[in-house]
Amino acid sequence: MPKKKPPFCADPNERKLTWGEILTHIEAAGVKPEDEVDLIEIYWGLEEDFEFVKDEVFGWQIRL
Repeated sequence: MPKKKPPFCADPNERKLTWGEILTHIEAAGVKPEDEVDLIEIYWGLEEDFEFVKDEVFGWQIRL
């Protein structure tokens, strides 16, 4: 079953992620400073909505 994404106009009173929190998730996924990154897409979402895909040709694809 596909993940349910929050609506685009989510409640503005909900706390958004900080860059430090995003970086923590990226590092936990195994992305290293020397790795190539092909794509980073960040929209409104929850921490559990992060997606990390490592493409051997193009590099990391990171989505939220």
